[in-house]
Amino acid sequence: MKICVAAGIACAVLIATSGRAEPAPTDQAPANPEVSDREKSISEALPGRGSAEAIARGKAAIARARDVYTNLKTYRDRSIVRKYQNYTDRDYSTITESEFVCERPGKFRVGFSKTPNYGPMTMVSDGGRYRRAVVESEVFTDDEAPDLSAPIVFKSDIVAENVPAHFYLVARSLPAPEMLLRTPREVIDSREETLDGRKGLRVVCLAVSEQEWEKPGAKADIVHEFWFDEKTGAIGEMVRDATVRTREGDKERQPDKPTGEPPHIATRIATITRISDVQIDQPMTPGVFALETQPKWKKVPEFMTNSGPDMGQYKLLGLAAPQFTLKNLQGKDVSLSELAGRVVVLDFWATWCGPCVSAMPHLQKLQEQFKDQPVTILGLNSDYALSDEKLAAWMEKRKFTFGTLRLAEGTTTFQDYGVGGIPHTVLIDKNGIVQDVTVGFMGDEHGEVLSARMTKLLAGESLKTAEEFKSQRASGQKRAEPNVVYVRTMGEMLPVEEINASQLNATSQPASNTMAYTADDIQLEDGTVGVVTPTYKQNRAGFLIYRPGQAVASFEVEGVIGMPMAWTSLRDGGLKIAGVFNNWEQQSMAQRISALTCWDLEGKQLWSFDLGLPDQCSGEIKLASADLDRSGRPEIIAAVCVEEMLGSGQRRRGGKNLSKICVLDADGKLLATKALPLYTNISLSVVPRTGQDPAIIVIGGGKIWELTYSPDSGKISGAEPAK
Repeated sequence: MKICVAAGIACAVLIATSGRAEPAPTDQAPANPEVSDREKSISEALPGRGSAEAIARGKAAIARARDVYTNLKTYRDRSIVRKYQNYTDRDYSTITESEFVCERPGKFRVGFSKTPNYGPMTMVSDGGRYRRAVVESEVFTDDEAPDLSAPIVFKSDIVAENVPAHFYLVARSLPAPEMLLRTPREVIDSREETLDGRKGLRVVCLAVSEQEWEKPGAKADIVHEFWFDEKTGAIGEMVRDATVRTREGDKERQPDKPTGEPPHIATRIATITRISDVQIDQPMTPGVFALETQPKWKKVPEFMTNSGPDMGQYKLLGLAAPQFTLKNLQGKDVSLSELAGRVVVLDFWATWCGPCVSAMPHLQKLQEQFKDQPVTILGLNSDYALSDEKLAAWMEKRKFTFGTLRLAEGTTTFQDYGVGGIPHTVLIDKNGIVQDVTVGFMGDEHGEVLSARMTKLLAGESLKTAEEFKSQRASGQKRAEPNVVYVRTMGEMLPVEEINASQLNATSQPASNTMAYTADDIQLEDGTVGVVTPTYKQNRAGFLIYRPGQAVASFEVEGVIGMPMAWTSLRDGGLKIAGVFNNWEQQSMAQRISALTCWDLEGKQLWSFDLGLPDQCSGEIKLASADLDRSGRPEIIAAVCVEEMLGSGQRRRGGKNLSKICVLDADGKLLATKALPLYTNISLSVVPRTGQDPAIIVIGGGKIWELTYSPDSGKISGAEPAK
């Protein structure tokens, strides 16, 4: 069973990337003369059939390739996989580059120079051991070699999920399937084509979706193309285009959005794999199937990322469901306590969440199936900006009749139920005990799975034993710290016309996990100037100080967890750094922002000052340091502009805003505070003035504020906007 958790990202599945064994081909189902409008529109948009000669030529090219991939002994190539997931409201395009080496049986190496999520990675097997490395995170694993003949070769493998689709075709010591890969069903055309200076034949096929490939009658509405090299017979390019299928499905599922947002309709859903430098049955380089690790790399039992499956949603299993009272779309209070003796289904959702909307017809079927039984189905909607009237009209248009409650701002229901991703579905038995939690949409099986579980609860059965509930709760509490960090890598490089490039001499040094977008100049102890930039790795924060030719210091800081939000350096009996860090609240935009803290260059905490921020908030903090009173010791200036947030990451309607400027001395003592009507996107600078105390310049709310700090009165003055 495959589950797609709502994360605001649509998924386009690579052919055969799950590594399942391909079945024998099946004949195309006969056409139904009474086709729907959707099927008709799909058929009109798909490529037409070529001549019988072109189809025969395409089949012959595939047959030749089958022999090549069935009989090869060694293989090497380079590939670039471009995945296009483009919609009317946003694009999610990625690029993956790799080098693939294989020697049958069981030996392979895939070195990824570029991946969408975690940077350079390597996976290698010598037939006995299987090793993986995530270079930027400096971690690796060492396990038994995988069984390449197994139906599923790699399970939950963040490295192997990037392999190009032809990996399994090459690495398995099995006869190549009739259509080479799993989902193509029928050859419909071919044409001669030159690719990168090589002559070859492009073969066009119709394919079925990954979810329906085992169904003989599944509609082949995905275009799949192979380009075969005339000289070697091997694949030089594969194209899988599911645009038509996805677009038609989007139109059915999302005809409109009640918030007035643009529709989320596919414009291009395609994966293009370009394969070059193919070498077949050539000698292998000695040591190619060994993983070379660095001394500082850490061996781990498995890779853990920040997007683990357990975000606290299972903490309630087997325990009493938290009570709540929320209003329905008619403005009436509905309390969980009123539903005692009934099986209750709670579905946390929002209209902007595609998987949520896809799950709702299944909930409606459950509403109709159990309408005469003690069952209550409630959707808990979190569209805070949407009025009850608009949401009611949206529900009525789709004929959804189950209850809808509003997750009012200021309530803790989201946090009480451990909601991180949506849809988040909770089953509560007649005694008020949480029996099941499902995060994500389960596809066509969604309603059937929930129906079977609800039937058991109606019969008085428990879905798990007390020990099983306890074990699942405990496993969530013991969630391991992540050891792999997200790395946003560059896409394709645009060509650059170099001019006098030899006059720009460039050298580089590793600076792993730096956050250079906040780098700034810093005057060092010996009077030279360098740069300082925050670092972040596995929730551990620190700083790197560098001057031309060498790193001066690199250290982690005490007392904070999270990513640097703002920082400044100050010289007071030695170089120090003061900063504010944030920690994201689960998967939301809500932040828990730490106090303003000062450290020495060994990361030892010297002092900490509470800025008085809301527990969860979003916004900006800017820091600067300067000798405002010309006493010879620096002061720290903090400009704060944040607004209160809900734990779900939504802005609190009518919530509190905190907008102020503070001055502290070098020991962390508050000297002065003044309220300023700032807004978002603020800037802070301290500007020297001849013969006067320096001016504090704050930009925000479309105005420039010029302030001065008076050490005699201890006041900040001059808050009127500069003319």
